[in-house]
Amino acid sequence: MLLAGSRPLQSPEVVMPRRMLFVLTDERSLEIVADLHEATRRYEGYDVERGDIVFYDEQGRRLTPTFPYRNEARILGLRVSNDPGPYELAPDPDASPELLHELASVRYLESNPWFQSLDEVRAALETGEDAA
Repeated sequence: MLLAGSRPLQSPEVVMPRRMLFVLTDERSLEIVADLHEATRRYEGYDVERGDIVFYDEQGRRLTPTFPYRNEARILGLRVSNDPGPYELAPDPDASPELLHELASVRYLESNPWFQSLDEVRAALETGEDAA
């Protein structure tokens, strides 16, 4: 299994770790994080709720955020916080498009320990390879 901080693998033998998340930003950059814990540290719930950040699982399927612990701070009955609180991600079988179809509109790939190019990402998604 390839861990964060490991040397990137060369094509075509790209192996993706389980639970890795692809993150598509509103600026059309593709970022990759090791897991949900890293994602929740890096991306604020407010941006996720607005749709500025879209998550995909290691197979390129879109994930839907839920906010089970929404911050409902109120004063005199009015909500005083726009912070949706921490989020969780779950597969959405009805969501589309998948990441593979979105890659054409991605402007750049942020540096990460797994992939050196969008072509490597595309190849991994097309073959469905992931860590054993």
